Amino acid sequence: MRISWVWGLVLVSQLGLGPVAFAQMDNRVFEERYRLPDSLRYGIQAHTFSFFRNLEYFTPAADGKTLFGQQIALRGVLHPSPALTLSGGIYLWQDFGNPTLRAVRPIYTVRYQKQYFSFVFGTLEGQLAHRQIEPLQDFESVITRRQEEGLQLLYDGPRLWADAWLDWQNMIYRYSPQQERLQGGLSLHYALQQTDNNRLSLLAQGRAFHQGGQLDTAINKAPGTTFLAGASGLRYEAGLGNPHSFMVDVYGVRTHGVASLYPAAVRSGIGLYANAQWKNPWLTIMASYWQGNGVYVPGGGAMYSSLAQEVGASARGQVLKTRSLLILRLMRNYDLGSGCTLTLRAEPQYDFVLSQTDYNYQLFLNYMPRWGWR
Repeated sequence: MRISWVWGLVLVSQLGLGPVAFAQMDNRVFEERYRLPDSLRYGIQAHTFSFFRNLEYFTPAADGKTLFGQQIALRGVLHPSPALTLSGGIYLWQDFGNPTLRAVRPIYTVRYQKQYFSFVFGTLEGQLAHRQIEPLQDFESVITRRQEEGLQLLYDGPRLWADAWLDWQNMIYRYSPQQERLQGGLSLHYALQQTDNNRLSLLAQGRAFHQGGQLDTAINKAPGTTFLAGASGLRYEAGLGNPHSFMVDVYGVRTHGVASLYPAAVRSGIGLYANAQWKNPWLTIMASYWQGNGVYVPGGGAMYSSLAQEVGASARGQVLKTRSLLILRLMRNYDLGSGCTLTLRAEPQYDFVLSQTDYNYQLFLNYMPRWGWR
């Protein structure tokens, strides 16, 4: 099957949807964007994140498991000048049933903003804030690897929204027994046409993963490993700002890897990802379809991968060359007031290749208060 058309879409759509854009599911409630109004000189911002995510998965593609716990990020924010923001604090992660903290990490960000453009150095506006589709960006990373550190360029204009970033995941030093690991990406959303009620948008996304380095002394280490993934598509939205709205989008996905330790079957892949959504005052209903062949993306959603990632020794690393999934998503956000949102989701799914039905259900509580002073 020829795949050049996918790369063509990726290249053509390197223009970049407006500032309210999101990819596939609307995950804006999970985004951490630490900003204070320019009129405030300093302040405090917090994000408490409580999660319950139960995955009843029985295929070798992904683990069946339960994630249950809470996280908190607390920052002090300072505006030394209108364009410059300094923020720093601490991030804590506790899993219920574990008497010790899972993670304790410092947070520090330098942010420079000029009109629509921003430059971020330090702790990034990461994970779901990149607004990438699930085959490229695992939704679960909002729990398991919430903090990203590196540098980031952002553009949030009337028609164009763009995010380019580098996340340095593992630093090594001389004689290190491990390899360095880094990941970067690009997400562009551009509104081709927009009225008060309708919008047609062009979307392009890319992600790169590299593991290697020259300072390590790892025994039997692999040569450098690199994976590239790109996706591009179109989205149509009707009923913007109305109680009832409709959205449909479709993406072509292309992956390529240079990795001798990975099976040859997942070093080059192609996929199609499509969504249709109806939103009303009571519920958001979305149907998603994934057809993939040889697709593997480090950091991407495990269920979409052609490389089995289930924890069982007999299944892990098994090649599932063709993936064909239909997912029904039932979602509802409840605004509890004062910056607190309760999110409920249930997602039954059917694997056409394995003739298997799996499902998950989830509950999240996001509370993002802030206090500022002149």
